Amino acid sequence: MNELGNYLCDVCINIMQAASDASGLSYGLINILFFVILQPLAILSFMISTFMYMAYYNTEKSIYKTFSLIFVILGFICIFAVLFPILYTIIFIPW
Repeated sequence: MNELGNYLCDVCINIMQAASDASGLSYGLINILFFVILQPLAILSFMISTFMYMAYYNTEKSIYKTFSLIFVILGFICIFAVLFPILYTIIFIPW
């Protein structure tokens, strides 16, 4: 199990380094963007959207449903902002 964890960690590090080389951003900046800004923002967006939908379900005010949809879209944008550079790196950058 430890070997699998080490292998996955090495693969992730290689992907982040390739993304760094391809984008011109430093490895540390990419880590901060992904794991300090975008990931918590996505989690917070989905949490708020859940609370807004629960408020809509209890009161049936359409404003809660609208805000819920806005926060779901924001959460998906954050997820795609993380996945797109990683997928681009995996597909288009030769190892």
